Amino acid sequence: MKGILTVKFLADVLVWAALAPLAFVLRLEGDVLAYADALLLYASVGLLVKVGAVLAARLHLRPWRWVGVRDLARLLATVGVVTAVLFVVAFVAGEIVTIPRSVPLIEGLLAVPALSGLRMTSRLRNERSRRPAQEARRVLIVGAGE
Repeated sequence: MKGILTVKFLADVLVWAALAPLAFVLRLEGDVLAYADALLLYASVGLLVKVGAVLAARLHLRPWRWVGVRDLARLLATVGVVTAVLFVVAFVAGEIVTIPRSVPLIEGLLAVPALSGLRMTSRLRNERSRRPAQEARRVLIVGAGE
C-alpha cells in the first residue's frame, strides 16, 4: 500500500511540476531561453509549493479508482491556492527576475485537467475491469430487506 501512495504522490508532483515549463512555452510562444533564469527560479519555488500542497491536501491518500466530485473539488481548491501563492511569488520575484504574471494562471489552468485526468484514468480503468463477464447470470432477489 505504501508503494502505491508513493507512486501517486510522485505522479501528482511530477505531472504538476512539468506544467511550469509548458506554461512558459505557451506564454512566450517558444522563446523560453530569454527567460531561463526566471523559469528556473519559478520551477524551483513552484516544486516546493506543490509538494507541500499535495501533502497538506492529502491528495495522494484518496483512492483514485473511486474518484468523485468531492475529490475533484478538493483538487480544484488545492490548485487554486497554489496558483495564488505562485502568482504572489511571480510578483515578488519581479525584483530579481522577470516572470510573466500570466504564467501561474496558465499553469493553474493546465493543472486542473492534467491532475484530474490522472485520477479519472485510474477510475475508468477500474470500472472497465469490473464489468460482468459475458457468462454472468442475472438474478432477481425477491423480499430482500424485509
